[in-house]
Amino acid sequence: PRQAVLEALGVPEGLLPLLASLVGNDFVEQASLSALHGALLPGRHASGGPLIEAVGAELRRAAGAVCWDGSGAPPLQLWEELGGGGGAVLDAVARGKVEASLAQYSLPVDDVAAAGEEA
Repeated sequence: PRQAVLEALGVPEGLLPLLASLVGNDFVEQASLSALHGALLPGRHASGGPLIEAVGAELRRAAGAVCWDGSGAPPLQLWEELGGGGGAVLDAVARGKVEASLAQYSLPVDDVAAAGEEA
């Protein structure tokens, strides 16, 4: 299933955490991302499959433009490139939430397994 998702979205696995964060997740509410979502789907209600596809396409484009494959922290140029490269579509608060969300995805595998056992 994971490979099918990667192929459908056309993003490398390393970009999935940022994709999830930019769509909106438990750490980043969609309201914080409304400027980005509005830039990607102008005049449309941004949700569901169309939003995921639009964010995936934009992330592919922006990551390609700055030659980032998802390894390490997103470079400053990526943040500037998102939304068409016309400037920051994520304000400092939204970017901070996305960066905090990315930190959640970077838990070592052993910590994630241990957390699952505790639940």
